Amino acid sequence: QDAIFSFILLSGLLIGVLADLFAEPLLHLIAPGYTGEVFGRTLDYFRWSVWSRVFFALGSLLVAYLHYHGYFLITRVCYLLISITEIITILASLSVGSIFLRYTLTLGNGVFFLCLLIACRKRGYTPRMNLQYTPHVRKTFFMVLPGLLSLALSYINTIIDKNFASSLPTGTVSAFSYANVI
Repeated sequence: QDAIFSFILLSGLLIGVLADLFAEPLLHLIAPGYTGEVFGRTLDYFRWSVWSRVFFALGSLLVAYLHYHGYFLITRVCYLLISITEIITILASLSVGSIFLRYTLTLGNGVFFLCLLIACRKRGYTPRMNLQYTPHVRKTFFMVLPGLLSLALSYINTIIDKNFASSLPTGTVSAFSYANVI
C-alpha cells in the first residue's frame, strides 16, 4: 500500500506542477471564449483546484485503507469536514472578498486528507515513501486502469462542453455543468 500511495503522490505532484506550468495554454484550449477578468479568475481557480485533486486522491487511498480495516464512521466524518470547510471559506469570502473562494476546494480537500491521515496514524498506519514496483503494484494499476479511462473520457466530455459553451452567452457554461451533474 505504501508503494501505491507513493506513486499516486508523485504522479499527483507531477501533474500538479505540469498543470500549473501550462495552465494558461490549457485554459485557452478548454475555454477559448474566456477573456479579461473572467479568464484571469478562471486561471487562478484552475491552478488552485489542481492541487485540491492531489489531496483528494491521496485521501481516497486512505479511505480505502480505513474501510478495509472496518473503520467507516471516521471516513464519513472526514467527508463531512470537506463540506464544513467549504462553507466556512464561502462565509469568510463574504467579509474578505470573493478572491478567497479560490482556496475553497484546496482547503476542503486538504482538511479531508489531514483528517484521514490522523485517523490512519491512530490506527497504526503511516504512509511512507516506497517506490518498489512489485507485481502487486502492477496488478493494482491494471485493475484501476478502466476506472481512470472512464474518468478521462468524462473529463474530455466536460472539456468539449466548456470549450463550446465558453463562446456562447453568459450562463451557458453553468447550464452545461448542471446538465452534466444531473
